[in-house]
Parts: sequence; C-alpha cells; structure tokens
Amino acid sequence: MGRRMSCGQNGGFFMQPGGTARLEASKRGMTYYWLAFSMHRQKPNSADDPGEEGEPYKHFPCWGAVQGVPFSLCLEWLDEMMRCRFAQKETAAFACQVRFQQLLLLLFQNKRLSADSASVPDKRGAVERSIQHMLHYCQEMLTVEELARIVQVDRWRFTRLFKQATGQLPLDFLNDVRIERTKKMLAQTDDRLQDIAAHVGFNNEYYLYEQCRRISHTCVLPQSSENWRFLLRKVADYFGRTEQAEEQIAAYEAKAQRARRDLQGIADKQSVACLRISADHIFLYANAEKGFSGSVLYRDLGLHPYRQYPGFTETEHAPMVSLTREQLAHLQADHLFVTFDKWHTQAPGAERDILADPVWSALPAVRNQHVYEVDFLTWMNNGMIANTKKLEQVVQALG
Repeated sequence: MGRRMSCGQNGGFFMQPGGTARLEASKRGMTYYWLAFSMHRQKPNSADDPGEEGEPYKHFPCWGAVQGVPFSLCLEWLDEMMRCRFAQKETAAFACQVRFQQLLLLLFQNKRLSADSASVPDKRGAVERSIQHMLHYCQEMLTVEELARIVQVDRWRFTRLFKQATGQLPLDFLNDVRIERTKKMLAQTDDRLQDIAAHVGFNNEYYLYEQCRRISHTCVLPQSSENWRFLLRKVADYFGRTEQAEEQIAAYEAKAQRARRDLQGIADKQSVACLRISADHIFLYANAEKGFSGSVLYRDLGLHPYRQYPGFTETEHAPMVSLTREQLAHLQADHLFVTFDKWHTQAPGAERDILADPVWSALPAVRNQHVYEVDFLTWMNNGMIANTKKLEQVVQALG
C-alpha cells in the first residue's frame, strides 16, 4: 500500500524515476499539469571529481511534495511552457527552457522554506523567511495567505508574528519593498512609470502614485504655486540644500536652452498643441504660463501654440480649456502631443474611442502622422524631473 497524499490548489509532487502514482479527483474534479524531464550530470572536470554519471537523479534536491506559491506565477509559467513546447524557433524553445528552470527554482526555494519552518519550533524564523520570499517575488500578486502557507504558520498567527517583528503588517511591508524598488529604478533608468509599476508588482501606475503619496512626509509651503522653481527653492531652503537646488535649476535651464535652439525651425513655422483625452472630456493645454505642459512647450521651448478656432477664449486663470468634438474639428495644429487619462474611464480602453472618430482622423496632424503619445503622469505633473522628461520627449519627437 503506497502513501496517500492530498494536494490542494497549489500542490505538486516530484516523483522519482520508475515510481508510480495514481491520481484521484475530488467531487469538484481536477485539473493538473504533468511535466516529464531528464537529468544529466556534467562529466567530471578532473581526477579529483570522479562524478556519478550513472546516478544523476541522486542529486535532485526536491523529491516529494512541493508547493507552487505564488500560484498565479506558476500558472503563468506553466501556460507559457505549454504554448511553446513544440516551438521550432530557437528563441521560443529557449524561452520555454528558461521558464522551466524558473519554475524548478521557485519550487526548490518553497521546499527549503517549508523545511526551515518545520525546524523552528516557535515559528519566529518564519518572518525572516517570508521577508526573503517578498524580496525575491515582490513583482507577483502575493497574499498573506500564501506567505503564511509557505512558512507553515496559521494566517492569524503569521500576521501577529510579522507585526511583532517588523512593526508592520505583511502587505504594508511588501508595499514598502515595492516602493524602494521603484525609487531605485527611477534613479537608474528612463523607464515609464507604468512599466516600473508592472515590474515591481503594482497593478498600475496610479496605484503606485497613491502609495508613494501615502508614505511621503508632509511639508506645508507658504502658498500654492505652479512655479516648480519656487517650490524647489523653498523646500531646499527648508532642508539646507539651497546650493544644490540652484545647480539643478541651472542645469534644467541650460538643457531647455539647447532644446529651444534645436527646435527653432519648427517654432518659427509650425504650431503645437497638447491634448489630454479621457472617455468623457478633451482638454487642450495652450497657456504658456499655467498648466502642466503649456509652460514647457510654449515658454521653456518657445513653440507656437494653436488657438485659432471658433469658441476659444483664453483666460488669465485657465491652464487648460475643454474642447467639444466640434471645436476639436477646427484644431489645425501641425503637431499634437496626446496623453490618455484613464481616471474617468468606465470600461477599459474607452479613453481611446476618439481614435476611431472621423473627426480625429481628419485632423491635419493625424493625417500627416505628427501625433505623439506621451506618458500621463509625466505630462500631468509639474516639476523639474517631469519637465526634464518632457523636454527630452519633445526633442525626440520634433528634433
């Protein structure tokens, strides 16, 4: 009579060569993956390493029951392996092998975590092992239940132990790990915030933005201002970094001057508009002194805004104006910078419905392929970092 084992949703089993197993489904049925693979031990490199070419399976570190956690990640890898298992292209076959190796590593690590947890009577070592798992897999959709299951501690006890050891709840700690990764990537790369959010484990860039705001310290400034130079100088003065702030402002001004010279030919002859499009509204940024984008396009870069169409009146206090479709039809700007606002979208992708509208297709910039989609959070923020990125993107598009 063999050993009987029960596997839950994320359970699995490594069976030795020559072994047999019988699978029994519960009343709800069963879906599973069956992976067969061969092992080959590398030939010895010297006389001091005789090797064991005839017994490669002896060195396999993970026989028996294993847990596939995070389960969603295991499913993703398994599905990808199934799709490309008969791939003819070398890159696709290689990708399949890489996924298989990643899956093995994850299962090995989970096995080790479970073994370590069983060897620690008071379970306090589970906190450190769960932290290591978060550091390795923070980009995945981890839950408290999964973390507790990996280190073999009841969920309620795991949360209490984690709070006692770190002063934080597990998911709050995980968010902090993701935010630290975000800060590092922002400093070292030019990746878009939405790409960074996906890489570190946030659902989208808006959630990442809110998390950063939640943990940020609050500094009350004397007045509200759209002048980022004024705000930077105030904050620098508060922290005793006035000299560094002036150096950064001077560097921005020099970069803006170089970009302005590069774009002089376009500024003299062609007009530029910036649109923010949501499912319900179209906003035009055309004020050179106010607004997130107008100050960079029209003041710092000296580009020419397009304002000549029926019904448009620019006021002193309007950083942007709302356009109807009828007004949009009269927008004859030579170049369009467009960002899509997902905040007011009821259905996924609804903010892009305008792209199928004949009014949009008839715009001169669209017909001439002079439309440039830009990152929402970069262009709808006002500061030295955001504005520097705007300078770079405009020069790349128009230069």
